[in-house]
Amino acid sequence: MEETPTLPADHRELISDLSGIVSDHPCADPESTLAALADDTTEALGREATPEGRWERTG
Repeated sequence: MEETPTLPADHRELISDLSGIVSDHPCADPESTLAALADDTTEALGREATPEGRWERTG
């Protein structure tokens, strides 16, 4: 039986920060938050064809 993927704590924090930016109530620095999200996205795209990448997309 496969384990259900969970969202890492640092990703939950980035999502919260992004939500604040979108809502125009940032609680974090928008520039560094967006840079971190862009870095995570670049890394995830590099894993797209791997088992880890498939697992991430299901989460």
